[in-house]
Amino acid sequence: MVYNEHGVNRMPPLPLWAVLIGVTLYASSCGGLSGGLPAPGAANPQTGSSIRPEQPIVIVFLNALDAATIPSNLSVTATGSPVAHNWELMEEGYRLVVRPLPRWPAGAALQVVLHGGQGRAAFADGRELRTITLRFWVEVL
Repeated sequence: MVYNEHGVNRMPPLPLWAVLIGVTLYASSCGGLSGGLPAPGAANPQTGSSIRPEQPIVIVFLNALDAATIPSNLSVTATGSPVAHNWELMEEGYRLVVRPLPRWPAGAALQVVLHGGQGRAAFADGRELRTITLRFWVEVL
């Protein structure tokens, strides 16, 4: 037991490496934090930021995605209307790249949603992915 100067029992602080290992194990066991993403900064650009009309959106996962589950579960809208886009899984399914065809509408509020849950987008190992929603503001050039 460890006591402070007031005689109160307290646990010594965990070293940073122990905390990081714990978070990593948790993230890999559930497919990632926050809807399947490995960390809040796993989208490039980060959700909520402004993007150029020709800029692709890259989402990085801790676990590989099942490519067959992506087409019917990926939606991109600009101010509520569907937007033409294509997508590609890279790095053996760990990186999803969403590209505009040919550009995102200037000045629009862009929303990218990968719908997860039962019968929706999933990881390659069969585990369900939670829905991921990313929002961006398209710059006016």
